[in-house]
Amino acid sequence: MKLAALDVRRDDHGHIQARRFDGRPMTAADRKEARIIALLQTTGLSRWIADEVLSRGNKLGAMKFCSPLLNDHVWIVRDARPVPADGLARYDVDELEILESKTSEQVVNVHKVKLAFPGCKVIQ
Repeated sequence: MKLAALDVRRDDHGHIQARRFDGRPMTAADRKEARIIALLQTTGLSRWIADEVLSRGNKLGAMKFCSPLLNDHVWIVRDARPVPADGLARYDVDELEILESKTSEQVVNVHKVKLAFPGCKVIQ
């Protein structure tokens, strides 16, 4: 199962706007995916997907993104399933919501900590 190609942007008031490139109606899964993509864009991480890990029921469990801001790949995890032990930083969706309010410099510093201490969590 591949991700639906979504066009995601924010309007002048910061609200997320999304549509599918194939013209089909947005599903609940598409709306969740749009939220993740919007968070990635806001935090300076990219939405370029390098790899995907499926969880139970062939649902998307994790995505590996290429981040120009961090000059690295990162895992964005949607559920508790493990991702490959490849030495990359792992971010949960709730961590992205915290990083949304941080500056680019702060996001880079958080990433350095994530690499130094695998498995650590971003908390408020």
